[in-house]
Amino acid sequence: ILWLEAVRMENRFGNNKMAVLMLAKGIQNCRHSGLLWAEAIEMEPVPKKNPKCVQALQVCENDPHVLVAVAKVFWHNRKYKNARNWFKRAVKVAPRFGDAWGWFYMFELQRKSEKRDNTPVLVEKVEKVRPNTGEHWCSLAKHVENYNLTYTELLKLLAKQFANSESNVTKPSATATATATTNNNNNNNNNKLQRKVES
Repeated sequence: ILWLEAVRMENRFGNNKMAVLMLAKGIQNCRHSGLLWAEAIEMEPVPKKNPKCVQALQVCENDPHVLVAVAKVFWHNRKYKNARNWFKRAVKVAPRFGDAWGWFYMFELQRKSEKRDNTPVLVEKVEKVRPNTGEHWCSLAKHVENYNLTYTELLKLLAKQFANSESNVTKPSATATATATTNNNNNNNNNKLQRKVES
């Protein structure tokens, strides 16, 4: 956690190079930290996210933070079926990890249509498992004004918070998409991720 906070502090001050250096040192010292690997995925430019996902999964294959980060990469790349599979993995591995449910609900909320709406199923599962972990979930749940909120209300509030703060996750860049299309290394790593989805 200390390494993660140090990285975020450098980013807040605009010291991106120092943040990258701190993150590398953090992973070197805490190699199996899913939090740090997830942050590493988030910080990578779009064309390099797939290789970083593969690298993270080799070390932290069942860490929910990494699984959510991978799901968001697929989501960004419009690989919605794969994104849903990774979100499912995350909540299966850590059913009480509220942040994963928040991202999963936001994903399904944006993907729902008249023919298919998976949000009621997620709400039902959240009420059943009663999440109690996750940086963002716990921060939200501990606010005095949220004291009496149900799990469903917390879930919807968290998804809204994610949508407001990181809506760019769902808006692929045309430049990035073109780059990914012409990048053979990126395609190879995408295939590796695909095989992990199917395994």
